[in-house]
Amino acid sequence: LKSGQATPPTAPAALAEWDFESGAAPAIPLTLHGGAKISEGALHLNGRDAWASSGPLAATLKARTLEAWVSLANLDQTGGGVFTVQDLEGDVFDAIVFAENGPRQWLAGSNNFARTNPSPRPKESDAVNRPVHVAITWSDDGTIRLFRDGAPYGQPYKSNGPVTFAAGESMVQFGCRHGQPSGNRLLAGAIHRARLYDRALTPDEITRTAALEAAFVP
Repeated sequence: LKSGQATPPTAPAALAEWDFESGAAPAIPLTLHGGAKISEGALHLNGRDAWASSGPLAATLKARTLEAWVSLANLDQTGGGVFTVQDLEGDVFDAIVFAENGPRQWLAGSNNFARTNPSPRPKESDAVNRPVHVAITWSDDGTIRLFRDGAPYGQPYKSNGPVTFAAGESMVQFGCRHGQPSGNRLLAGAIHRARLYDRALTPDEITRTAALEAAFVP
């Protein structure tokens, strides 16, 4: 922690976290593919062949939260996945995605847009200059909420989910929207931290956890 920096907030406990900087092995290891590399406290993704994936998850995920601190190489890319939970083939998935359904907007990506709301949301302008915190919650009743930098991002909406990702039959990946790289699935940028929860965080918890990267990154 930097001298004079604020004490980190009390953040909710995560099922898994990847901070890409401590040197400690994460609870859920990742395999790097293509040009993906970890350096200077971030997972770097070139938008061409770089992504990272886990093995099968030990936990079942129904209600859940995905959050990531991400910076972008450019704001005009479309469709790249930041953080995804999916079945082992990548056919069914939910993800934090950038600009697949509208320019410069974060969205809850899903297979064939099954749980994606196309309503316009504020356009991203800062993520080329600094890491932006993006979080999405999937509740038991199917409600999906998006957050940016700890604040609500657009309106919550009711989906036909949530999908249950069974233990041993699902995985996570970073930098590729789902499945294997093709088309515009790959992200160009860097992921500085990511957290996975097996429940939908409350708005207050999102506000607190959003401050983690600001507190810990020197």
